[in-house]
Amino acid sequence: MILLIVILHFIIIIECSYCPIKHIHSSTPTTGFIESPGHPSAYSAPLDCVFNITTAASNVIQLSFVTFDLASKNQLSDQCLDSYLLVVVVDRHGRQHVGDRLCGNAVPSSINTMQSWMQVQFVTTAANNKHRGFRIQYRILSEAAIQEPLSILGEPMFSGCGGHSTPGQLSGEILSPGYPSTYPKNSTCNWLIRVEARQRIYIRIVHLHLAPTIAECERASLTIIDGYKHENFGNERKESTSETSEAKFCGSQLYYSEEGMKSYLSSANRIVVRLVTQEGPASSMIGEERIGFKIVWTAVEGLIGENGIDEGGYGGEQACKDQFVCHGGQVCVEQGHGICASRSRLCIHSSLVCDGIHNCVEGDFSDEQHCYSREIITSAALGFSLIVLTMLILVCCDQFRKRRRLRALIRERRATENGKCNNNNNTNAMSSRGVRAAGTDGNDFQNRQRIAQHYQESAQYKSVLKWFFVPHFLILVFMWLKVGSEFLRYNFGWKNAFFERLDMPAAYPWEYVWCLSFIPIVLALSSFQRNKLKVLHYAYYAEFICGIFPCMIGLGGQLPELLEYANDMEGSNTPTFKGIFPMVIIWYIFFAVALQIHGFSMYFMHHLAAAWAPVKRD
Repeated sequence: MILLIVILHFIIIIECSYCPIKHIHSSTPTTGFIESPGHPSAYSAPLDCVFNITTAASNVIQLSFVTFDLASKNQLSDQCLDSYLLVVVVDRHGRQHVGDRLCGNAVPSSINTMQSWMQVQFVTTAANNKHRGFRIQYRILSEAAIQEPLSILGEPMFSGCGGHSTPGQLSGEILSPGYPSTYPKNSTCNWLIRVEARQRIYIRIVHLHLAPTIAECERASLTIIDGYKHENFGNERKESTSETSEAKFCGSQLYYSEEGMKSYLSSANRIVVRLVTQEGPASSMIGEERIGFKIVWTAVEGLIGENGIDEGGYGGEQACKDQFVCHGGQVCVEQGHGICASRSRLCIHSSLVCDGIHNCVEGDFSDEQHCYSREIITSAALGFSLIVLTMLILVCCDQFRKRRRLRALIRERRATENGKCNNNNNTNAMSSRGVRAAGTDGNDFQNRQRIAQHYQESAQYKSVLKWFFVPHFLILVFMWLKVGSEFLRYNFGWKNAFFERLDMPAAYPWEYVWCLSFIPIVLALSSFQRNKLKVLHYAYYAEFICGIFPCMIGLGGQLPELLEYANDMEGSNTPTFKGIFPMVIIWYIFFAVALQIHGFSMYFMHHLAAAWAPVKRD
């Protein structure tokens, strides 16, 4: 009999504790309610009820407590033992975030998550006849409808604290309030960056200066947070994945000098950028060039690995065939020692190419590399044409002036000859008076007039040549710096941070020869003082040997490279200056300018030599 009573008791307990798992799923935004068994009447015991709420990955779940009436905490342990509610949030990486046990009759705060899976567990262990249980409203919302967290601005005179990107935006920049002069204290600014669900977000810090040292994170800090990171819950039941949910930056960019340290690539399509300050800039920072931060963000279509496969599993370069794939390149820890690693190759929207912003990873400028080439070629061609046209006009004016002077001399000569005839007649008529002194018949005056004319032309040509020598010398200075730094670096091990950052390509042999084009300048200037015709002839030939000849060698030697670049600008392997301008275009601009300088210098040297040549008397 006793055994029968025990069995019946266990059957009653099992029947009373039976509470099937309730699955709630909706792929579209909706709302509904979950309640404790028997609500609004008192719940029974023991119970173990689970409500499993799921939705599509593009949605999120939020809970609001309408009524809440459970047994209070145990007085001895101060724990929820008799009955409690447990909320478990499962994030997008499969991690389970378990909240605290909820009990008593105080209505808990709403639970707003960025996740698409939640579990609500209701457990009772003691008999109850007065507590009514709970009623909770769940809301399934589109992820796109969730705005950025609330921003708090400690100093109202500032603006630009917080904000969000616009739908369809592919790139942008974020500046700290007061940048570049200062930033506010006691502030928390949140910026939300959201792109399409298939995209990720690449963050690059352009400038960072929040504190004198990296140890002053309490003064001000910049944090980049995964937009789906779940906060305000307890321990995780599963080990976290290799995904980084946030990155924190303090101090200044000097502490993040290695390539890649000032960037962040999200695992999904949402990011929150958060600036937290307790104090303003330190007094030692006042007056410095830039204070605060500036970041640039880019919507990434995919991340291409070394084998051409998208690391996100979206099909690699085939999926990016209509987009732009950054070239990547290599970053070397020690130049010359082969310690290098490949940069990440981002797949970005084609509209971001040539937008004036570097949207690829740090050190990869391929999206802006050939942007201004056509403009440079057009501008160089136009400038070259204008210079040639100007020089032709000057030459034509010079020739016209010479011809006009020649015609004037011819008229004077004819007039002189006519006067000579009259003088001869007068001389014959007055021969009885004796022979006239030499030079009084007008012949010597004509010779002096011609010499004066040559002196005027000599002064004019000297002045023009000096004007050509000025740009020639300026270009020489830049060429000496380029070639000289390379010569010292490779032959004597000399190093300079400025020239290392320029990362100029190796010099061609013709560049070394052209560096000697200062010789004709020196020879020409030395000939000006005493009109040394022989020295001017040396300068004339040196102008061709040291100036025009190496330029013609370079012009022909780099022609195949120019044709290759013109046929395929994006795929060309031509060296670039700072990853932006192709060197072959820069060299052809140099050739256009240098050849004009040398050509017109030789032209005016020739006419100056003619002006200095001895003048024969008629």
